[in-house]
Amino acid sequence: MVDLLVILQNPYKKGELCKGWSRKRWEKEFATSHTHTRLMEAIPEGINYCVTNASRVLADTPDEVMDADIPHLRRQINYHAPRVILACGRIAQAAIDFIRPNVPVVKMYHPAYRALSKKLTTRAHDNVLRLLGTK
Repeated sequence: MVDLLVILQNPYKKGELCKGWSRKRWEKEFATSHTHTRLMEAIPEGINYCVTNASRVLADTPDEVMDADIPHLRRQINYHAPRVILACGRIAQAAIDFIRPNVPVVKMYHPAYRALSKKLTTRAHDNVLRLLGTK
């Protein structure tokens, strides 16, 4: 069980991921990405969280967006049993709206979206804390 399950859109072929999908490669590339940096503004310190993608299909470019893999997301939600879900971006949000999990959901622009402000990441951060009952 995790406190927070973060759902992003889809990975793309960058660095080691050009060799193909693997969770280990994705985690390495993600850890050094702008998306990760911005996402960390919305994740409260000290909570147990996991990040997944709405689709595991690798896009060729960052601008290419894949359809959500609903069965994959259902498995992720069931496996991690999150207390709260943070859905980032239109694809992740639409997928969660379709699945309708019995878990509180916070919606936020995708962390790579240029219009995402510090005010909006702070709002998501505070909503996650509130739903976890720690604020």
